[in-house]
Amino acid sequence: MEYFELLEEFLIKLNELDSHETERMTDVLGGICRYLGISLFCMNVYDNAGAEKRGDGRSLKYYDSKAESEQVLAIREDLDVIGVYVCHIYCETGRTLDKKAQKRARYIALTVMSYVSRKLFKDKASRLTYMDADGYYNLPYYRKKLHDYADEGKLSGKVGAYINLKHFSVVNRKVGRDNGDMVMRNYIKCLADTCGEDGIVARFGRDRFFLLFDSEDLDAVLEVLSGKEVSCESFFEGKIFVSASAGIYVLPKKYTLNHSADVIDKLVMALNAARTTKRKDLVFYNENMEFVRERSSLLYQLFPSALANEEFCVYYQPKVDVNRGRLVGAEALCRWSREGEIISPEEFIPLLEQDTSICKLDFYMLDRVCRDMSLWMEQGIEPVRVSVNMSRKHVLDSAFLRGILDTVDAYEIPHELIEIEFTETTTDAEFKDLKRIVAELQREDICVAVDDFGMGYSSLTLIKDIPWNVIKVDKSFLPVDEEKDDTVRSVMFRYVVAMIRSMAVECIVEGVETKEQVEKLKANDCILAQGYFYDKPLMKNEFEKRLVKKVYN
Repeated sequence: MEYFELLEEFLIKLNELDSHETERMTDVLGGICRYLGISLFCMNVYDNAGAEKRGDGRSLKYYDSKAESEQVLAIREDLDVIGVYVCHIYCETGRTLDKKAQKRARYIALTVMSYVSRKLFKDKASRLTYMDADGYYNLPYYRKKLHDYADEGKLSGKVGAYINLKHFSVVNRKVGRDNGDMVMRNYIKCLADTCGEDGIVARFGRDRFFLLFDSEDLDAVLEVLSGKEVSCESFFEGKIFVSASAGIYVLPKKYTLNHSADVIDKLVMALNAARTTKRKDLVFYNENMEFVRERSSLLYQLFPSALANEEFCVYYQPKVDVNRGRLVGAEALCRWSREGEIISPEEFIPLLEQDTSICKLDFYMLDRVCRDMSLWMEQGIEPVRVSVNMSRKHVLDSAFLRGILDTVDAYEIPHELIEIEFTETTTDAEFKDLKRIVAELQREDICVAVDDFGMGYSSLTLIKDIPWNVIKVDKSFLPVDEEKDDTVRSVMFRYVVAMIRSMAVECIVEGVETKEQVEKLKANDCILAQGYFYDKPLMKNEFEKRLVKKVYN
């Protein structure tokens, strides 16, 4: 029975209460108390203080028969719930209560209880409305507080933020989900403390939170977002490092709030910018983001017709053997050519990755690569292995492998000439399915590569547990300027390459731009390079010339 039904029945019984109704009233009262989390409820009516001292009174009680008094007290302490409510009613000195007076006294006690129940229910309803199942404030609460502060004239000049905890699935994998929840709670508590007494921290999704705080606390909040060691001594020796990507909006000093979406939309745009910008985790909102959003919306709407009209072109960036100076492979890169404009992949790839549109583009690219390779072989041009990027969205698709094989075999391309390239993955579900996909592709003699190695949090686990054919080392490991004695990068580069080579895995470095970097590759026995030092991404006709010549002087 729902609370309102219980309360209605309870109030009706108030008008009918008599001694023989005590048992029924206790049942109704029990339903309400259980709903409100009350462990024990007593309404005692005493003739006088002496009767109370002797415990000589008439009572209407509700209690959990499975718990002794000590257990009830323990529950109250652990759960911080209202445990005992006692309504004491006394009569005048020297008088006793006749049956009629007792009835009236009980009526008063029950009326008080009804009032208290309503208040408790209101509080509970508020918690259910503004807090999630884990006890965090939620998005409706954040919206409400934005309007409350606006009504009170306290919103101008405040700072809003929308954050996404980074690589938290890795934390869960390391310490377990329950302990991971404790790590998150400790980190969010630290963040809430930093936001100040009037600050707000509200959760929206598993590891995403909205913040609101005074501008004077901005530097301190940014410091916590950039990274904080969280203590977890109860289950793990040492500390866990937690950081976040964040979109930040500093509200103007004279700010008028029309709707909470005015703030939230700006925060979402800023966080999206932070998540799609590889080397910048904290991004402040600016008006240009409105233009970017409108353009992104337009590009998304144009995508289906652009795909049908074959506006997406394949560009090939050569892979070179640095010792022999020979072309040994290529990476297929996508460019969108529309009405004379080349649209950068940085504009449309993140947009298409928001749903499964990217999967359609990936197979479009694979089809065009196979078509080009088939034509080259017909012309007697010796082909090289070409890598095609595939989104992580594919790994949960049971038809993914069949789709690749059908496309490759339709053009009669030897499997060993195709390389499927994935970026690093961090989630548990993706990781297991990615491992399965890699094994299935390799059984079909298709090479599999991991791109941007070293950029992700899970790099070592990724290469330890998955038998890649090729590992592409991110350009961030390449020494930038030897004259400045870039010792740290040099040492890291040397050991990363040595580790990959010792695993008998093909190692290629991307982003090679200078002769000094080529010499660094040679000195460390890394023979494969990709980058502007040799070639930028080339249109099909230009790449054909490289295929015919094969040699880089």
